[in-house]
Amino acid sequence: MLNRRKLIVAGGFLTMALCLGVPVHAASIADPRAFVQNLGNQAMKVLGDTGMSQGERAREVRQLLTTNFDLDRIGTLALGRYGKQATEAERREYRTLFENYVVKIYSMRIGDRSWSSFVVLGSRQSSDGDTIVASETTTKGDAPSRIDWRVHSADGDLRIIDVTIAGISMVVTQREEFGSVIQSGNGGIQQLLQQLRQKIAQNK
Repeated sequence: MLNRRKLIVAGGFLTMALCLGVPVHAASIADPRAFVQNLGNQAMKVLGDTGMSQGERAREVRQLLTTNFDLDRIGTLALGRYGKQATEAERREYRTLFENYVVKIYSMRIGDRSWSSFVVLGSRQSSDGDTIVASETTTKGDAPSRIDWRVHSADGDLRIIDVTIAGISMVVTQREEFGSVIQSGNGGIQQLLQQLRQKIAQNK
C-alpha cells in the first residue's frame, strides 16, 4: 500500500525537495552549487510568507517543481525495471499520475515548515557525471539536517533528479515502495496506477 511507513518516509524526503523553489531564471545558473544555494534562499522566502494561502502555496509548489525538478526522469527512476514491462499507454498515464501525485500529495505536507538557515557545504561529481551538492538546513527547535541534491545537467540546463537525507535516497525509497505495490498486483503496473489514482482523488 502507498500509505505504508516507507512511503511516509519517502514523502518526508519529497517534502524537503518540494520546498526548494526558484525564481524564473534560476534554472539557467550554470554552477550546481549556486543553483542549489539559490533554491535554498528562495525556499526560505516562500516558507516564511505567512500571508500565502494553501491554494497559493500549492500553485507555487507546482510551478517550482515543474521548473526545477526533472519529474519525468524521477518518475522513470522510481518505476525502475517495471517501466519496460508497461505498455506505452500505461507509461503515459503513469507519468501524468506521478506528477500529480507528487504535487498534490506532498505539497500539502509543507505546512508551516520554515528554515532559519540554508547553506551549501560543497559538491562532488558522481560516477555518471551528475553533481551531488551537499547542504545543511536548520529549523527552529530541531537539529541541523544534511540534505544532498543530485543535480543533472543537460545542455547546461540544471535539474534536481534525487534528494538524499541521512544517506537515504528519495528515488530508491520510492522505487522500493512502488515495486512492492506492483508485485502485489502480479507484476503489472495497473495496481500501482489504481492506487495513484485513488491517492490523488482523496486529496483533491
